[in-house]
Amino acid sequence: MSSLRKMLAALSRGQLGLALLGLFLLSATIFLALPSSPARVDRALFMEQNAALWFRQERPLSALMALQPGAISEAGIGGSYLLLSQGDSHFYVRLPAVLRDASSLQALLPAGVPLYALDDGLTPQRAAGGVLRDLPLGNIAGLSALVVFALLLASVLRGAMSPFQVLRPSRSEEGFDQVIGAHSAKRALEDIVGYLRDNRSFSRLGARPPKGVIMEGPPGTGKTMLARALAAEAGANFIALTGSDFSSKFVGVGVSRVRSLFKAARAKAPCIVFIDEIDGIGRRTGEENAVGAENNRIINALLVELDGYHRNDGVIVVGATNFGDLLDTGLRREGRFDRTCRLELPERESREKLFRRQMELLAREAGKTVAADLDYALLARLSTGLSPAGIAAVVNAAAVVAAKEGAMLLATVHVQRAIERHRIGDMAEQRVLSDELRHRIAVHEAGHAVVGHLTLPGITVEKVTILPQGHALGVTIFSEEELTALATASEIRARMEMMLAGRAAEILYLGEASTGAAQDLEQATKLAIEMAGAYSAHEGAPELSLAALPPVLQEARGRAVTTEALATLQAAHESAMEKMKAHAPAMQRLIRVLLERDEVAGEELQWILKARRGEEFQLELDVA
Repeated sequence: MSSLRKMLAALSRGQLGLALLGLFLLSATIFLALPSSPARVDRALFMEQNAALWFRQERPLSALMALQPGAISEAGIGGSYLLLSQGDSHFYVRLPAVLRDASSLQALLPAGVPLYALDDGLTPQRAAGGVLRDLPLGNIAGLSALVVFALLLASVLRGAMSPFQVLRPSRSEEGFDQVIGAHSAKRALEDIVGYLRDNRSFSRLGARPPKGVIMEGPPGTGKTMLARALAAEAGANFIALTGSDFSSKFVGVGVSRVRSLFKAARAKAPCIVFIDEIDGIGRRTGEENAVGAENNRIINALLVELDGYHRNDGVIVVGATNFGDLLDTGLRREGRFDRTCRLELPERESREKLFRRQMELLAREAGKTVAADLDYALLARLSTGLSPAGIAAVVNAAAVVAAKEGAMLLATVHVQRAIERHRIGDMAEQRVLSDELRHRIAVHEAGHAVVGHLTLPGITVEKVTILPQGHALGVTIFSEEELTALATASEIRARMEMMLAGRAAEILYLGEASTGAAQDLEQATKLAIEMAGAYSAHEGAPELSLAALPPVLQEARGRAVTTEALATLQAAHESAMEKMKAHAPAMQRLIRVLLERDEVAGEELQWILKARRGEEFQLELDVA
């Protein structure tokens, strides 16, 4: 009974009406299909009402003369037409005036054939008007019921397959409390929540909520989740779709879908309409072709629906994009998408909570498979720059690593390896490296680690390895508490020193650099050029940004920027050399440990990096 109630509740009024009409016609079909009570069957009346069966085929009068005895089962005469039945086939013959009396016809027809007198006004044209007489009344009702049920099924399927599926998120399961981080974005959406909950307090003072909200941020920062949380927090319906849902190879379909979307949203108000990847339809093009013209029409339709003749009370449109600067300016003016929420990558505290949440979900799905002593603080520190989606992918990859190793519990080391794979790539296939090559890699990575430890106080050197990973023959892994939004000139120079330290170490200890430092040199050069050209952070650079210059002046300014960038790189290289010379014990110890064990991390690495000139080498090496 409850299932029947749920099914009826899911039907709209139109669908329910179709269902009732179908039931009525089905009942009529069953009723008409029942055997009728014995009554007089007037064959002549039947032939008159169904004359269209006979008038489908005409035969000449000579065919009547050639009939064999017993070939005709019945005949009927009406006016100038003779209707004849020959088994299951029916046909008619045009009669001349001399043969239209019953006595003349009786002589022509075989003996024993019943001859019925029909209406004298019977004609083929008149019989064609009653084409439905070809079918019994019960069949007509049955076909009607079938058509109605087909319409009902198409209506239900169209509602189930519609891209505008309406949801009602639960506040306890998907509210703001369930979204980790995004504090500023939540605060920016609080007035929308208040309006959708109780718009009287706003309308009393004439205040109007924003009609549209643009959520910007890097991929995987939780824009979709926050939009669902907004609907759950406000107790509103939720319609989700993407910009590509409006695309079609047929002209006009996208505009029609925009109108249908807002019509459905107004019918379900209060409602949150979420358009993911809105830059797919919100980017106006100047292309003079059918695709560009259709995209512009879709944008125009969206603008009209947002701020046109319709009242969209209780309808808030939320658009998500990774490229907010690509949206048409008409979309972002006041009265349309006039609110912007920026979602940033999670900070350290939020990353720790996200790891805890993912581990709880993993334990809930797979049972007690997570170690109780996971170092969440370490994982949060190592995952700087990861989005919530990235953290979820890392936890899944860690479970794969643990399963391959046959571990019973997911431990911190598994998550560390998953983070390294996410950032660097899978460990390369082990191959035998010569002692000379291993020594060069160890010197290179030791240079990165020591100079990075000395020049970047906000960054921790977590691990150094000379085992190939991804495309790198060796890796030095750093972690930092947070990604800084602003960088000073001294911080940029420090990063350049750390990048150039591997190459400088090779020159200092081995006499020359190798091609392994090519990528480091490229990244440092980019920083130096930006520092001199865009940031004007070089002491000798004028207060001028190369990015603001017109193209005609950039070439002349570019030569000066190149000269300044080269001077900056040379200074960073010399500074890295001096630091490694001043901390030679740390360099020598780290090189030796790497050659003995291939990698070093944790407290042991920190102890080595703190070594000073003149200290004796007292570290006990545990050679495997």
